[in-house]
Amino acid sequence: MTPLRRLLTNPPALLGLLILLDVIVIAVRGNAPAPAPQPVLRQFASTIDAQYHECVPLGWFPDSRPWRGYFPGYNADVTDKGAALQALWVAVLPARTNDRHAAAIGAVLDELTRLGLLARDELPGQLRYHLTREGERYYYEDNHLGNNVEAWPYLCFSRLHARDVAWASRPSKGGKAYRNDVTARIRITWEPAVNAPWATPFVKAHAVELNPTSSPAVATVRRHSDGTWGVAQFDFAFPLVENPSAWTTAV
Repeated sequence: MTPLRRLLTNPPALLGLLILLDVIVIAVRGNAPAPAPQPVLRQFASTIDAQYHECVPLGWFPDSRPWRGYFPGYNADVTDKGAALQALWVAVLPARTNDRHAAAIGAVLDELTRLGLLARDELPGQLRYHLTREGERYYYEDNHLGNNVEAWPYLCFSRLHARDVAWASRPSKGGKAYRNDVTARIRITWEPAVNAPWATPFVKAHAVELNPTSSPAVATVRRHSDGTWGVAQFDFAFPLVENPSAWTTAV
């Protein structure tokens, strides 16, 4: 009698083998997490679709450095974030200036004022700008998924639209930033989706692109302690000034 036939004719031995196999399967599943189900990819897409992408620097001049993004070459923002009852955002410019950066900022702020997003107060020797209720809807200074590390202020008129989201790696534990969490990588093919009616050609010409700036992009996703998944952050990329010459020819 063969070993297999002997096992099949011995119910206690067969039951013991099945129990052993079940224990092995449970152990393997516990040590090698499987990819999250496909509905989670749709959840990631929804998160990405909420991400601002094209924005107008609000009260500051984006001094473009193609090899490392940009930084404020001139900043008219005077908001005191620590003051009680402080307006969400305030900028002050001299009423007359020979500074080309200040003049370019003024041209942008005046266009946003004309569009109803800002209000301008003319004071002795200076112009004071602040957000209207409409402008507050598009104001952005957060750092969602790593797209605004410096927390600079913007008015944003477009968001990302995820056309496709796919796994780029299997879930694993012990990554550099999340040593105690299960993480994975996803690849996102995206396009910008304009969702603001005030995005005039002048405004679009002065836009910057927040991270990510190319498609497809790669992001890290993380499994929380309750078993749910979320997008942690995009891979780092320097933001871009879409049309640097528009800022130098604004006035």
